[in-house]
Amino acid sequence: MNQHDHPALPAEIEERLQGHPPGARQRIAHLWQALGAAEDAPPAAPDTDAAWADLQARLSPAPPTPATGRAAAPAADRAPVRARPARRHATGRATGRTAGLALLALAMLAGLWGWMRPVTVTVPPGTRHHLDLPDGSRVELNSGSRLTYRRGFASLPGRPAEERRVSLHGEAFFDVVPDGRPFVVETFNARIDVLGTRFNVRAWPGPAQPETRVTLEEGRVRLTDPAGTSALVLSEPGQTARLTATGPAPVPAPVPAVPLPDALAWRQGGFVMNREPTPAVLAEVQRRFGVRIEVDDALTLADSTSLTYWRAAPVETVLHDFCLAQGCRYRRTSQGFRLIPAEPPLFSPDRR
Repeated sequence: MNQHDHPALPAEIEERLQGHPPGARQRIAHLWQALGAAEDAPPAAPDTDAAWADLQARLSPAPPTPATGRAAAPAADRAPVRARPARRHATGRATGRTAGLALLALAMLAGLWGWMRPVTVTVPPGTRHHLDLPDGSRVELNSGSRLTYRRGFASLPGRPAEERRVSLHGEAFFDVVPDGRPFVVETFNARIDVLGTRFNVRAWPGPAQPETRVTLEEGRVRLTDPAGTSALVLSEPGQTARLTATGPAPVPAPVPAVPLPDALAWRQGGFVMNREPTPAVLAEVQRRFGVRIEVDDALTLADSTSLTYWRAAPVETVLHDFCLAQGCRYRRTSQGFRLIPAEPPLFSPDRR
């Protein structure tokens, strides 16, 4: 079989195969044919220098060892090997390094972006949640509340922020540890500054009772309006202040001292509302028990309501007592409960 019985090889390889046994050319030709059949993806231009160096090493007979007593073939009898700089390999390595550095930079940016995103803790209705903050302070969140803060209380990884700032939507009890930096609680309409204290914050922006209310257990806090123009300091246990979201220029105002067991009853699952607006009481019942409460259009409710439970009570117990105080009744619906007018007395004029 002669060399024309096999697929043609590139002229450069044909030239270099001169002087090699026919069997070597046959094997290379079959290999070339197999490589040509694999067309899954367009190959890059072949690096014939590197391929030839590899083939030369594989096909050239190894020189005899000194133990055989035979001398190695003279260098003139072996086909010369021309060394060329592997420019394409160097270019490929440089491109790979550049791509690797770009991927590393993207990964670092993505990690930094993820780190810079604030931490948000949301408590579903009907549950409470305890949370340890990065500085060791502890927070207990009431039903339906949400707390947001910067990861690690830091401006950048490894760089602490100048203040420990959290944002609260709802109600929470804070047990703050001192560490030299101010601790700030922001609500929808107020700012509370502390250094090391225990206090309760209640801040619901809804229409029922849009206000921020702070009750101090121990330590010292300062309640400030968003503009920072007016502030009220609490320093005695049980002191309470509030900042409403109504009026042209609301300012922090003191509230008659609230018994701490009343203000903190929710932490034991209790429910204490003392002469609070009735819509605010119903909103609290919905959050606490995760139910929907509708009011019939024909029902007129009193403006305020008082309810006291020192420990957890079933929702129907709360609604039963609410209806006793308001002179109404309730019935179940597919989503919760509906308050409806009480039935008229058996011998009332409406029954005649």
